[in-house]
Amino acid sequence: MKKINLSRIYKEGLILILGSVVYSVAVEVFLSPLKISPGGITGIATALNFFNGFPTGAYIVIFNLPLIILGLIKFGKSFIFRTSLAVLLTSAFIEIISVFYRPMLTDKVVCCLFGGILMGTGLGLIMLIGASTGGVDIIVKLLNEKYNISIGRAFLFIDGAVVLFATLVYGDIQSALYSIVAIFLTSRTVDLILCGNTDSKAIFIITNNESDIKNALIKTADRGVTVLPAFGGYTGRKNNILLCVARNNEISVVRRTIISSDPSAFFFIVNAGDVIGKGFK
Repeated sequence: MKKINLSRIYKEGLILILGSVVYSVAVEVFLSPLKISPGGITGIATALNFFNGFPTGAYIVIFNLPLIILGLIKFGKSFIFRTSLAVLLTSAFIEIISVFYRPMLTDKVVCCLFGGILMGTGLGLIMLIGASTGGVDIIVKLLNEKYNISIGRAFLFIDGAVVLFATLVYGDIQSALYSIVAIFLTSRTVDLILCGNTDSKAIFIITNNESDIKNALIKTADRGVTVLPAFGGYTGRKNNILLCVARNNEISVVRRTIISSDPSAFFFIVNAGDVIGKGFK
């Protein structure tokens, strides 16, 4: 029988609650009162709440219920159970905040920036434990699986349609512009939480002076080097590729070290989203 890790369950539960609270504060304190749509099911719910006063949290649960049932068939119990908890928690916290909080912020720029970043923080925390806030996430997963539609394009199309709907309900074109900025900030913040800050680079080096560059990087730049076996598609020769990971502030030293060791070396530098290990995280 598989042993239950209570410590992990408590930790994930706290992260889920924290993420739900932050998400709800972003929606109910910063975005919704100033007619800024957060996109997705929540964006539809907040627009309809403005239109007829029906509770936003109740709309979120109602719209997510059939999608969760459909997702249960496709994606399994674990993901859907966590997502169901996230939906219930965010809906509950949104309603609790709406009861006790009275809108006092009037600057749309400030609310757009803080709302987008806080919403992304809440979503990122929820996604860290393998859950989601339901709605669009499930729709996108289904579209990608059945029709092979790009996840990015699906999110863009759906959120675009939601923003258009919210703009028609609010009757304010500026709301659409602020909503686009908020959604962009949300996506960037989620990426930052899930993938980490791109404060490091990976350098791939193809050279005939492998030993010189490798030793120079280790001694001069104080960076480790990994040797990857490769095969030249044009030359047909076996060769090695050197891989070196460095922080952004070390790149200039690494670059100079490579060029001074072999001026004819071919190398390229790419972002390393989240580097974990000795010398880094």
